[in-house]
Amino acid sequence: MPPPRDHPAAGPSRRSLLRLLGATGLAGAGLGLAGCSAADREALLAVDPSRLRVDEGAVARAEPPGPSERELRRRAVRAGSVAALAAYAGVATAPPALVGRTGGAADVPAVRDVHRVHADVLAGASTQPSTRPSTQPSTQPSSQPSSQPSSQPSGPLATGGPFLPGVRPEAGGPSLAPAGRPLAVLRTGATAALRACAQERAAAEPDVPLAVLHALVAAARTAQTTALEGDGVTTLVWPQAQPGTGVAAAPIVAAPIVAAPIAAAPIVAAPIVAALRTLLAQEHRASWSYAVVQAWSTDREPDAGAARQDHTHRAEQLDDLLTTLGAAPVGAAATYPTDDDGTPVDGPVRASALALRLEDRVATASAAVLVAAVTAPGGDAGSEQERWAAWVRGAVRALAEAERARWSWGGRPVPWPGS
Repeated sequence: MPPPRDHPAAGPSRRSLLRLLGATGLAGAGLGLAGCSAADREALLAVDPSRLRVDEGAVARAEPPGPSERELRRRAVRAGSVAALAAYAGVATAPPALVGRTGGAADVPAVRDVHRVHADVLAGASTQPSTRPSTQPSTQPSSQPSSQPSSQPSGPLATGGPFLPGVRPEAGGPSLAPAGRPLAVLRTGATAALRACAQERAAAEPDVPLAVLHALVAAARTAQTTALEGDGVTTLVWPQAQPGTGVAAAPIVAAPIVAAPIAAAPIVAAPIVAALRTLLAQEHRASWSYAVVQAWSTDREPDAGAARQDHTHRAEQLDDLLTTLGAAPVGAAATYPTDDDGTPVDGPVRASALALRLEDRVATASAAVLVAAVTAPGGDAGSEQERWAAWVRGAVRALAEAERARWSWGGRPVPWPGS
């Protein structure tokens, strides 16, 4: 009688493994179990049983992994864009607050295009952590006329980071919201985009450009929300800073208007303070220049006066905030040029053009504050995360107000405010 042989440990039978190979298409490639080496057999036996699903007790197949949390957040933000498109489908004429005093039914597409661009870009948003600027053009072929809003930001937003990866179509899509309810849809969508921004920053390997993308979407939606609500800036939108909590920060040399070292609260990174100072300089300029606009305006004189008061109020807010943070505020100049485009103001038309240029500058500076706030380190502690989130919310609201002010002087909604 031959000596007894050691029996292998219990595991998948040869028949069950052949079924697995057949279900995954490997059996046809000649990968039979009998011809496998010891290492191959070991790898096959190490298949994770939690990823196997039995089909009627006969065939086992590998179950694909579900979408990541980042992918789910991206889909949630995109759903807000699709819902806004559906909500505006029931609006025949865009409200004047969204398209300026000269707006009308022809401007409804411009409002909808904001959300269409967001939906397209979010369909192809990067799901891999990346901090390198993206200069690649969109990979989405387009038959849209050149007057359509661009899916890529310009100016400081384009050089500040890779906010907009290539656009790729996405199969399917979220269900549409009831038509004719843009305000409720925009409120919900802005909240979802801000939440996605915060969650992305708190991820183990955060994709900061994607967080900035969500913040810019939130700002665009908030601008439309505040315009529909008629809610102006009457209180400080920035988080209150506590005096005496600052720590010395390195001198800022990138911004021309910053010449001296600054001190900032730990959560208020130096780039945020530098951006706040740049914004303050633009608010000073707008406050002074609107006196010129008011002098040359006819039917818009009250609007110019109200705009001047708004910018003066915001300049005072920023001055107080920077002082509290321990940073030297930027002072107002004695005069500012009003013909920087080569056309001096000599009537209502050029006065309105000057007002639009002023609001464009303020919007660009506000966008720089938002980018600085989102990209600044927020810390790991709960209190630090909360303070960081407060700064981002304030920056989103400030950019939204600047974007809405543009519309009142003939500007049109754009997908990326401040670009």
